[in-house]
Amino acid sequence: MRTKAQFADMTERAQRVSELVAAGWSNRRIAKELRLCDRTVLRYRHRLGLPVKPPAPRLTDEELAWAKRLLDEGASYGEVSRTLGRQAAAIQKKLPGYTLPPSEAGRIAALTKSMNALERRLKAVTA
Repeated sequence: MRTKAQFADMTERAQRVSELVAAGWSNRRIAKELRLCDRTVLRYRHRLGLPVKPPAPRLTDEELAWAKRLLDEGASYGEVSRTLGRQAAAIQKKLPGYTLPPSEAGRIAALTKSMNALERRLKAVTA
């Protein structure tokens, strides 16, 4: 059975978790700061009606400019997401229209296969 002091402490910790969530802290960072288990922070968030998973940080203007430049140069959303360390879906949502239609994707795949075969032949001839 919990004592009144334990309930007061729980309320105080819950308030602190709420403050840190509002400040944009991650669950792991909150847990480390308050010397709690990650799972305990999740429980507090759930009890307080806060989102259990903090939202991903928004793409900065610099990241969007970099993503646009890479996409303009022909990089795929997957390549851009790996370069920036962001989700491809987030990039595609902010910068739509850079995907190839299926017919074009097939044509490019066939051209890539032909180019690879030519490169192999060239290496064999020069070796």
